[in-house]
Amino acid sequence: MKNNKSPETFAFGKNWQKFLKGFDSQRLSQAISSIQNLVNKNDLNNVTFVDAGCGSGLFSLAAYKMGAKEIISFDVDQDAVNCTKELKNRFDNPRNWQVSEGSVLNSGWLNNLTKADIVYSWGVLHHTGDMWNAITNIVNVIKPGGKLVIAIYNEKKGGLGSNEWLKIKKFYSYSPSIIKKIMEGIMTLRYIFKPTFSSLKKDKDIKLAYQIFKSRFTSMSHLSRGMELKTDNRDWLGGLPYEFASTDQIINFCQKLNLELEKIIPDGGKSLGNNQFVFVKK
Repeated sequence: MKNNKSPETFAFGKNWQKFLKGFDSQRLSQAISSIQNLVNKNDLNNVTFVDAGCGSGLFSLAAYKMGAKEIISFDVDQDAVNCTKELKNRFDNPRNWQVSEGSVLNSGWLNNLTKADIVYSWGVLHHTGDMWNAITNIVNVIKPGGKLVIAIYNEKKGGLGSNEWLKIKKFYSYSPSIIKKIMEGIMTLRYIFKPTFSSLKKDKDIKLAYQIFKSRFTSMSHLSRGMELKTDNRDWLGGLPYEFASTDQIINFCQKLNLELEKIIPDGGKSLGNNQFVFVKK
């Protein structure tokens, strides 16, 4: 969530603009389902919803469709802000949905925001370059009794772990476009064939392996949360700054900020993916 001034700051907004070209109702439905996995549908009815690091604006739109009274979307990346505004305009430009440029690292700017019933920041704060400060700042936007919904990259140690992936991300960021395309292609092949071969090795069932291959191939344009494989690959490979933490680190830190854990969906402990948390502000 820094301005795009160096290869080590990924152009998230430009990536979201490419994603928006393929936006459809199925992606919106998946985004709504993703939010409902973390908070009840009724929790969004008639509330103030802050989308911190709004990216494409997809989840702000989902909150609007779920009945939020007021939606406040912001991002430090102007291209992401423009992307969210475009999506908002496609849905009749609702008056109760505000979109602006702002940073979770700017505590003074955050203090001027309307206090929120729900602050949603999925997969954002670990890209600020100052994750712990970003979490501290965003808590001040939540009403007492309100909720913080965040997803933070898991810390994986050993093997191809978090620190090794940080090196890969830096290599990708400084590489010419042809190398980037090759790396993105490898990620796509990995997505399709890794579960296929794992199934074949485990079950020795060619028909089952083929069904897995077919499912992975056809799902590339519609992943969970309404995402798209090409967008995710570029985001994952180029997503700098990049920070990570264990579930215990996040929980302990947030408890010191007067937050109580309501729900956690861990990524498995041995993965590089996101751990998802819902905290309630005491």
